[in-house]
Amino acid sequence: MNAIMQLKKQAGPIALIIIANLFVYTKVLQYDFVSTWDDDAYVIYNNIIKGLSLWNIQEIFSANTGANYHPFTLLSLALDYQIHGLNPKGFHATNVIFHIVNSILVFYFSFLLSKRKIIIACITALLFSVHPMHVESVAWISERKDVLFLFFFLLGLISYVRHTNQKGIKYYIASYLFFIASLLSKPTAIVFPFILLAMDFYFKRNDLKKVLFEKTPFVLSSMLFSVLTIFFQNEYNALHAIKYFDIADRIFFACHNV
Repeated sequence: MNAIMQLKKQAGPIALIIIANLFVYTKVLQYDFVSTWDDDAYVIYNNIIKGLSLWNIQEIFSANTGANYHPFTLLSLALDYQIHGLNPKGFHATNVIFHIVNSILVFYFSFLLSKRKIIIACITALLFSVHPMHVESVAWISERKDVLFLFFFLLGLISYVRHTNQKGIKYYIASYLFFIASLLSKPTAIVFPFILLAMDFYFKRNDLKKVLFEKTPFVLSSMLFSVLTIFFQNEYNALHAIKYFDIADRIFFACHNV
């Protein structure tokens, strides 16, 4: 009975979140590929995504596209291509759907963090839904990696909250698997273990030895994917330009990005 009551209370905010997303992003379906900026390499002329077979999947999991290693992103684009061909509307629709689902996941994650305060969760999710920072990720097909990595990232965080609340090993394993899926979508997910440490601090988990031991597989995976990313970017000559900037320039770049 309590579960049904909770679902009824959450239905209104979730509907509002979906409406806000559709209001902002429906027009994205009218957009074309950005054929001179990554969409050509990721989709239009990318033969790797234009056929799904055992050999093709092996290619996807070894491909260097856009100087990054993100096979799950390529796989999702390949699935879109099988359904929609080179119709950009289908690719845009998938991005929008992922952003809507991510907004709902933000709602649920905030709901758990705020000790089930629906108002806080709703405001947080609405701000996430319509924040201008996400426009590039949703409206640009090549940024599928953003909405996809965040989908798995949020599922991993939610699983970790369940793990801390219920002490269940299955939620810990689920969190790790979602983390790996997030890494396979975009290397940005390497920050995941540090977010978990922040959550441990928030939940006042005082057993430091246990907390750090739990993070070992997460940190090792982050290190592995950091090395992979450097290797792939170096192979693509994406790191070549850094030699033209001195240490002061690099510090300013980092500050600007933060």
